[in-house]
Amino acid sequence: MKFRRLGRGFGPGAFILAGFLLAAPFVTVSCDAPGGYGRAAPGDTTNYTGLDLVTGGRPTVTGGHLRAADHIQDDTIGPYPLAIMLLAVLVAGAVTAMVLAEPRRRRGAVTIIGGAAVGVLFLNQAIVHDAVEQKLVRQLTVPMPVDHTAKDYVHAGAGFLWCLLVLVVLTVANLVAWRRARTRPPDPVALPPGGILS
Repeated sequence: MKFRRLGRGFGPGAFILAGFLLAAPFVTVSCDAPGGYGRAAPGDTTNYTGLDLVTGGRPTVTGGHLRAADHIQDDTIGPYPLAIMLLAVLVAGAVTAMVLAEPRRRRGAVTIIGGAAVGVLFLNQAIVHDAVEQKLVRQLTVPMPVDHTAKDYVHAGAGFLWCLLVLVVLTVANLVAWRRARTRPPDPVALPPGGILS
C-alpha cells in the first residue's frame, strides 16, 4: 500500500519538480566567449534559466566583471513559444496525475504527457541553443579563435539536464508500470460454497 501511495505521488511530484527546475540555468554562454557576450565581460558567464525563456527576461551574469556601459549589448532572448508550451505541459501533467484515480489510466496518461514534455524540452533547447549561438556571432568584438565556433561557447545548463532526467525517469517508470498492469492476468474469481457459479 505504501509503495502504491509513493508511486501515485511520484507522478505529480515529478512534474512539479520539473517545473521548479525551470528556475535553474538551461543555456549558458561560457566565460571564455571571445570578447565577452551581452553584458558580460570576458571571464563572466551568462545564464539563461527556463523562466527567462518563458518570459523573455534578462539572463543572469556571474563573475562580477561586466562590460563597460558603452560596450554592453542586448542579451535578452524570447519569450519562446515552446518554452511556454513546456510549462503548460508540466502543469497539465501534474493536474492529470492528481485527478485520475484509476492506476492504469493514470499511468498511461502520465506516460503520454511525460513523453510530450521530453519532446518539447528537446526541441526548445535546440532552438534556443541556435538562437544564442547566432546572437554570440553577431556580437563578436574580436575575431573567433581558429578552429572554434559559437557552439564551443554555448552549453546546456544544469537546469535543462536535471529537468530532462526527471522527465525521462517519470516517463519510463510510468510506461513500465502501465505495461505491467496491461499484461497482468485478471484476479481469480472467488467461487461460492460448493464450487459452482450460478
